[in-house]
Amino acid sequence: TGAGRPSSLSEEDQRAVYEQLKRDRKLRWIAEAAGRIDRIARDARRERMATQGGGSIVDIEPTNDISRVMPSELLRLSHPVLAADFKRRLLDHQALGFRRERREKAGKGPVIFCLDSSGSMGGGKDSPEIWGKAVALALYREAASREKPFLYIHFSSGGQVVAERFEARPGEEIAFIEHCSIFFGGGTDYVLALDECLKAFDEDGMTKADVIFVSDGEYPTGRIADRTEAYK
Repeated sequence: TGAGRPSSLSEEDQRAVYEQLKRDRKLRWIAEAAGRIDRIARDARRERMATQGGGSIVDIEPTNDISRVMPSELLRLSHPVLAADFKRRLLDHQALGFRRERREKAGKGPVIFCLDSSGSMGGGKDSPEIWGKAVALALYREAASREKPFLYIHFSSGGQVVAERFEARPGEEIAFIEHCSIFFGGGTDYVLALDECLKAFDEDGMTKADVIFVSDGEYPTGRIADRTEAYK
């Protein structure tokens, strides 16, 4: 999930994920793109929090930022000997300062992710399929960090639809990555996914779910389009 990020996967599970990615280049592309999306989201969150300023004091840490230095450290400036020691430690990033965090409001509910798996979505590394599945993986990690359910729906046409619910359990990302390998081809029938969404809202803990619907815009025509309009 990126350099320095903690993982809930055991060593054995991490090896299993590695083998999955080694065997399937599409899964590698999905994991790489999801990592980029995750990093962009984290950087944007940090930048937003930095511009807003403030935050709660959560710890004390070594620093060279004079604005965060503890008052007890600043008192050393009034003593000729201690002042020199303080300046040296400040330059060496060793002065004691406050660490602040501004906690953002977490999303309230679980996620229902509907992915169009029709033939027009497929292709190479930059295809809508890879992008959509990367977004799904990044959103699953976010939902898992909040311990909220994630319902992953793949659909195309001709009754081809599969829905899998994930509960942020340890090691579950292996099964999630396997689920990412599903691809039906064929046409597009939005009603299949919408029906699954309605069912999901009746399940425990899914009342406040956010629905993300990913498609390439190849809107169905004929009978399927009529069904979709009727659904609206």
